[in-house]
This record gives sequence, structure tokens and C-alpha cells, in this order.
Amino acid sequence: MGLMGLGEPGYLSFLLRLWRVDDGEASAWRASLQNALTGQRQGFANLAQLMAYLQQQIEVSGNPGPGSPDSRAADQTDPGQLPQS
Repeated sequence: MGLMGLGEPGYLSFLLRLWRVDDGEASAWRASLQNALTGQRQGFANLAQLMAYLQQQIEVSGNPGPGSPDSRAADQTDPGQLPQS
């Protein structure tokens, strides 16, 4: 199996930015994702929205979801053997 790159099926790449906002009474995390291929940026008011968006992107791209046989095999990859960018 070769290395997957930007724009290939089964490969997603984002720049994730996280920051905390505090309104004096409560604080919350905000997030921004920027697609590495298109440059499109998406903002999220909370981490639940971020996770829902990522799950949707995984499903649309055809990548296996958590718990599927393919994802369990991928979870066993040795992090020391991941391709360097």
C-alpha cells in the first residue's frame, strides 16, 4: 500500500485551531478547521459541533467509521511508523 496524499480518496487533512473564550460567567472552547487541500475554513461554536462535522466528513469521504473492521486495523498502526510530512 502506497502513501496517501492530498486529494486522494480515503485521505483528509485539516489544520485545527482551538481557543478558549470566557464571558465572565462561563468559558467554552471554539474551533476552526481549514481544509489543507482547498483552504476552506469552517468555524465551530463548541467541540460537539466540531466532532459532528468531522464524523460527517469521514462518512462522505468513504473512510470507515469508528468501530468498523478497517478502522480497528488502522488504530493498531505504530505511531512511530506514520509517514512524515
